[in-house]
Amino acid sequence: MMLKYYHVYAKAKCPWCVEAINLLHEQGCEFALTLVDNSPEFYHNVKKRYDWQTVPMVVETDLNGAEKFIGGFTDLRDYFAE
Repeated sequence: MMLKYYHVYAKAKCPWCVEAINLLHEQGCEFALTLVDNSPEFYHNVKKRYDWQTVPMVVETDLNGAEKFIGGFTDLRDYFAE
């Protein structure tokens, strides 16, 4: 059973988003994917919420719903390398 999952906010044609998703697959992680292409208002709110301006935005969530913002692809890669 997974103790945590990841939420990825992404754009369909973003190569870094694809890399982040591939990395989560490689790590055997569960994740939810939200594409922000068709909702500029939602995307704006997500950027504001996490104080992050680019996609992907990766958020780790535990079973209690506590969130930890990871960042983008390179941040995710570094997070797994630790």
